[in-house]
Parts: sequence; C-alpha cells; structure tokens
Amino acid sequence: MAAKRADELRIDIASLPDITQAEMDFRDTSFFRSGDPSLQLPSPASIIQQFGDQGACVVKLEHLNLAVKIGHSDYLRLEEAQTMRAIRQIFVNNEVPVPEVFGWRKYGDDNFIYMSLMPGQTLREAWPTLTDEDKTLICGDLSRIVKELRRLSQGSSSRSIASINGGTVQDRFFKLDYEEGPFQTIKSFNDWLLAAATRQRPGPNGVTGPYREYLPDTGEIYFTHGDLTLGNIIISDGPGPRQIAGIIDWEQAGWYPEYWEYFCGFQPSDGAKLVHGSVCTDKCSGDESASCGGRSAFSLYGDAQFLSAPGYLAGLTFDWCYEFDEAVYAGPKYTDATRMTVNSCANFCVGKHGKNGIALDKDDNCCEFYT
Repeated sequence: MAAKRADELRIDIASLPDITQAEMDFRDTSFFRSGDPSLQLPSPASIIQQFGDQGACVVKLEHLNLAVKIGHSDYLRLEEAQTMRAIRQIFVNNEVPVPEVFGWRKYGDDNFIYMSLMPGQTLREAWPTLTDEDKTLICGDLSRIVKELRRLSQGSSSRSIASINGGTVQDRFFKLDYEEGPFQTIKSFNDWLLAAATRQRPGPNGVTGPYREYLPDTGEIYFTHGDLTLGNIIISDGPGPRQIAGIIDWEQAGWYPEYWEYFCGFQPSDGAKLVHGSVCTDKCSGDESASCGGRSAFSLYGDAQFLSAPGYLAGLTFDWCYEFDEAVYAGPKYTDATRMTVNSCANFCVGKHGKNGIALDKDDNCCEFYT
C-alpha cells in the first residue's frame, strides 16, 4: 500500500453510530433543531398506515422535508445511514453532497432510514435538457466528488475491503449467499468475486475461471459509492449552472479496490423498461448466461410454478424478473435491462426486493408485465 497521504480524512469506526440499536435519533440534525422539543420522527406504523405496505421503497413527506427509505433488513442495511452520517460530518463544506440522516427505526424485518429530501432532478431525468456546457460541468463535479471520497482513510496501517464499519461487503452482487468480508487483500476479494460470479467456492488454490487474469491483485483500496448511476446523481434545477446537488443511494458503499467505482459504472442503471413479449425475437432455451429477446427484454425459462399477484400491487407496473425456487417474480422497475442476462437480473433484483414479487409469463417467452 502507498504511504499515508497528507490530505487523508480518517473515518473512525469507533465513532460510527451503533447499528445494533433498534431506534436512533440524531438530535443534532436540522429536523430536531426546529425549536419544537416535542417533534418526533414519524413511526414506521404511521408511515405504513399513510402510504401502505409497499415493500422496499422511498416515501416522501415534503411538509417535513423528509424522505424515508424502507427495506428488508437483509438488503437495506443500516451501514447506509452510517455512511451518509459520516460523510456529512467529515465534509463540512458539502464537498460530497449527501442527504442529512435524522435517524432510523427497526420495525419487524424492515429498516426505516429517515433523511432529508434532496431537491432537484436525477441526472437521468435532466439529461435530455442539458447543454454541452452543463454536461461538462457535471462531469467535472463528479470527478471532484470521487476524488474527495478517495481522501477518506480507514485510519489504520492495514486496509481491508469491507463495509464502512469493517464488516461484510455491501454490494448487492454478493447478496445473500456470497456475502463475505472483510477481505485483507485485493487478491482474496478478486477470488471471491469470481467465485460469486461462477457460483463456486474458493479452494486452496483460489478459484478458476475465465477473466481472472484481468482482475488486478495489487493497487489501492478506496472508499467507494459503488452505484454512481444516472438515477443516483441529483442535479440542481434552479436558476444558474446545472450542477450536482446530491448523491443518493449509499447502500453499497464501502472500501473497495480502486477499480471498483469504474467497474460499477458499467452495471445496469435505473430507468428503462423491459419490452413487451410481443416484440421479442429470441428465446433463452434455458441458458441463463444468454441475453434474450429484444433490446431490453428477458426470456423466462423452465416449467415453473407461478404465484398470483398480491392484491395490494394492483395498478402498478412491473418490469423486471427474478427466478427463485422454481418461480419467476417481477417488480417495479429499478434498472436498465439492456444487455443484462437472466442471471445478472436475478442478482440485481434480489438486492432490491429479495424474494417478494409477482409471477409473469409461464413459457420460454420474454417477460410480460402486469399493469
């Protein structure tokens, strides 16, 4: 590893909030500094009563300047709250703009993370209206933000690949059956990455498989967002230059090899729908490693038994798929399906909603979704 840099900013694990606590309020935040000592964060029960049980989602209470991120504790980890809180405390001049975390609640199997709303548009929404000058400025902003994140240090001589608090890596690619960490070397992480991709377990001599030689086993370990897609970059929408106003969705953040942020930029991002089965041209024929159908479509395969759609999902649009325990599920769009395989789709979807969803078309046809 390289010598300590003069501009490093240390994250002290011991000072991170205790995520074993079922409830946490950060009384030093703007939500609690309103002057009303009786002000409380809305309870999970009251949020469910108001918005319904939507599963994994983000609900907005604009009159409170409040966003609440909700998800099963297997997938929405409180390390995300630790990350946003630490970044906001370290970068006091908003060098890395993140939501202000007000607290969290554990409620049954779910976690509720309370944070400030981020005004503006996602970069995906704003892109069609941006000028070349806007795009250049935004690219410069993003480069600067990544450089700021790379100033962060684990504050010890031995640097590991891990979550912000030194635990298991949080990237959804590894959930749930290949969660592991911390990794003490980049080589051990790369071996595990290939093991997860090929569904094998590392042996005494590591793992075998294509492309292993292209994964660099040396280099630096940096703090990484891990999901800098167009939907997670918020752009200012007021008068003046368009610039990055916020970075959201820190659930996969942690300490990773220096190539990881770049690599994650090639993963599917939110925004595109799967096309309807009527426009599909190919079939998977049971090959989960193949891309199927039209530009953004998957084929389903196998003789699966299907579930019926839960009643509370009526009226929503569903446009991704996931095969699990001989059933194919679908859920609200979260990702651009272009060039994804059924297997990569499954890995992504389980990271968003786990095993919950509704069933789709039954044969080897492309996905058709309920509306």
